[in-house]
Amino acid sequence: MEFAFIFLAIIVIAYLILNKTQKKIRLTSQKKDQIVHSYIKELGSALSKAKDDEEKKQIKNSYLKRYNSELSRNIFFTQDEATKALEKLASL
Repeated sequence: MEFAFIFLAIIVIAYLILNKTQKKIRLTSQKKDQIVHSYIKELGSALSKAKDDEEKKQIKNSYLKRYNSELSRNIFFTQDEATKALEKLASL
């Protein structure tokens, strides 16, 4: 009887741990997408206010430097993912 109770408790605990892990994985990818989308929106807004190409270039460089700094310290992004995100932003 005690063995069955302990066995059942272990199964329930294992299920709860695995279930939480799967949710975190999905939330991490959503967070990455949200961060990159906010950068795209912010950069697009700043570039639309620029008057000429030289000003756009300066704005883009300053934003990309800031994004590079932020992404390198962000726990959600690996170095490769940060590089890909910056390449996507640089192509705007």
